[in-house]
Amino acid sequence: MPEVTAPAHQPGDFFVDYEEKVFPDIKAEPGEKALVTFHTVAFEGSIGLVNLLQAATTA
Repeated sequence: MPEVTAPAHQPGDFFVDYEEKVFPDIKAEPGEKALVTFHTVAFEGSIGLVNLLQAATTA
């Protein structure tokens, strides 16, 4: 049986480095439009799109 030898995560540990910028910010100029697409499972993608749009409007 494999054994886990890594120490357990502690409160306050991060799983993702939010400070590292991987992709540049791309912003539309006034008057421009954007096409947003993403692949998802039928009937489950609508909430993902709502979350994506909510995040985009609060950013």
